[in-house]
Amino acid sequence: MKSQFAITFMTLMLLSILAFSAYAKEPEKLGETQQTPITIGDITAEKITPEIMQPGLAVTYYLNFFKRDLGYLKQMKENEFEIMKGEPVVQLNHQFGDGEVFGSGTRQGVAMSMKGYLLFPEPGRYQMQALSNDGVIVVIDDKLAISDPQQHSDRLSNLAHIEIAAEGWVPVTVEYFQRKGTSALKLFWKMPGGKDFIPVPKESYGHIPQ
Repeated sequence: MKSQFAITFMTLMLLSILAFSAYAKEPEKLGETQQTPITIGDITAEKITPEIMQPGLAVTYYLNFFKRDLGYLKQMKENEFEIMKGEPVVQLNHQFGDGEVFGSGTRQGVAMSMKGYLLFPEPGRYQMQALSNDGVIVVIDDKLAISDPQQHSDRLSNLAHIEIAAEGWVPVTVEYFQRKGTSALKLFWKMPGGKDFIPVPKESYGHIPQ
């Protein structure tokens, strides 16, 4: 009886492993995605006096945000969330795990709106991509570049192809939320003529204090 039970158990385990293998996918690699790419052009960077530009993106936190889509920020009710200003976010290259999300003071139930500029150091075509958990939206020069706004585990966004006419600073807005569990937010680019995607460096993030 025991041997029959053991054989049945091992058979079930084997079938479970085979089923998982059939549905498992190879990890995504930077530059690869199942999502539709977005191309934007006609972007002319701004020449901004270095003295007035400060490091990082200005950030507003929305606490107790347990929605499943960033789009809800556009229709939230008055006083629905606790709104808090925070210290500038100097770079988007974070794998938080289950730790605190930036300077929000919490590890879950938080949305963010980050605004400022990205410094594109040379003209040409850039490719950009985000890795996030949960959703992220990136708007560059008032044009949608990256859109992956819903709740999900770690994954890569669509590719954005961005034509920059001249080097300089370009306005950017990044919206992001973390509902529950682990979290991550990273922003990558491949520069004109470049071979690899790299994290957008700290010196390319800036904001003008209000």
